[in-house]
Amino acid sequence: DICMYFGQEHTLQQLLHYHVLLDSPELVTRLEEVATTRDSSWAVQACLDMALRIEELSVVAGMLLHTRQYLDIVPFLVNQRETRFKLRDLLAQIESDETAREEDPELLEHVVSEIRAWHAEASAGGSIVAVGASEQ
Repeated sequence: DICMYFGQEHTLQQLLHYHVLLDSPELVTRLEEVATTRDSSWAVQACLDMALRIEELSVVAGMLLHTRQYLDIVPFLVNQRETRFKLRDLLAQIESDETAREEDPELLEHVVSEIRAWHAEASAGGSIVAVGASEQ
């Protein structure tokens, strides 16, 4: 917080790079905030790295969403068996992202089909699936 208050992003970046600041859920949440509010590429990468190290997988999915990597989110959630990420956020952002839909008119349909396949696979195997999170 002090680094950001005094405009010392570079100092914060170095502290994170050299692991002076220890990984923690609180710090990864603050990095997520910096990455999204300041649209900072180094903060996105630092947040992704730390979130993966401490297994804050919903934060990783959130960063993928922030960076518009829509097609990577559902496979990541499936592979990691992450159920805390709200799929409705993914679907809402795709629906509101006109540029992405112009680039790939079938983007939303593709993501929905991945979610359906995940749900069917989980239902057949008796696993928990995050589809319920999108319906809340």
